[in-house]
Formats: sequence, structure tokens, C-alpha cells
Amino acid sequence: MNQTWWSAIQELKEEQKKIISLPLDISHLILGPPGSGKTNLLLLRANYFARAGHPNILCLVFTRVLREFIVTGGEKYAFDTSKVKTYRRWQYDFLSEYSASHPETGESEESFDSQRTEVNRQVARVAHPDRLLVG
Repeated sequence: MNQTWWSAIQELKEEQKKIISLPLDISHLILGPPGSGKTNLLLLRANYFARAGHPNILCLVFTRVLREFIVTGGEKYAFDTSKVKTYRRWQYDFLSEYSASHPETGESEESFDSQRTEVNRQVARVAHPDRLLVG
């Protein structure tokens, strides 16, 4: 094992190696408990895409802390670390790209929940303008 959290392909178990080379034209959901290697598989899979000539990569994560953690290994990636974003950052970038407004970040938990709901609705409207997301 190396001195960091990053695992090289050679260090993976056989079932993990198979995940990296799954077909590129199909979406896959990888599930596992904490510490099972999901983050490494995500990054190795993104490298596989980049090296296979598919530069349009986006690695979405749920927290800023995880994004910052992933970016620390940036020199090991075959893609630019700006392709690693939090889901919220992606949503705001998406809405800005299509000139849609988004709520400002608030302080309270209640405010956060209502903002998250509104951002999700706006993303759905932009992505599918003929469909209104309820709930």
C-alpha cells in the first residue's frame, strides 16, 4: 500500500478492477460501506474515461470537505480537478449557465432546506421546462 489514501489499479481487488472498465456508454451505481474504496473507484473510473478520449467528465460529490479531500490527489488524475464539484456548486453553475436565478445561501437549517428545495425545482424547470417538479 502507498503512503496516501489513493490506491493504484494494481492495489485493487479483482471485483474493483472490473468496475473501472465497465462499458463507457452506460451509467453505473456503486454502493458500499465507508472505507470500501468507492471514492478511489470514482476517480480511477474518471481517469479511464479521460484516457479513453472522453474529456467531458464531471465528478459530483455531496460535501465541500470531500471535494477538497479528492482534489488533494489531483496530480494523480488524468483530468482537471475543476471537474470535481459539489452537487450544490454544480446546481448553481448550471442555473447561471442558463440565466436562471437561484436563492442566496442562508444561515439557518430551515433556510437551507427551503433553498435546497427551490434550487432543485429550478434545476428541474431548466432541464425539463415542460415539466414542473412537485414536492
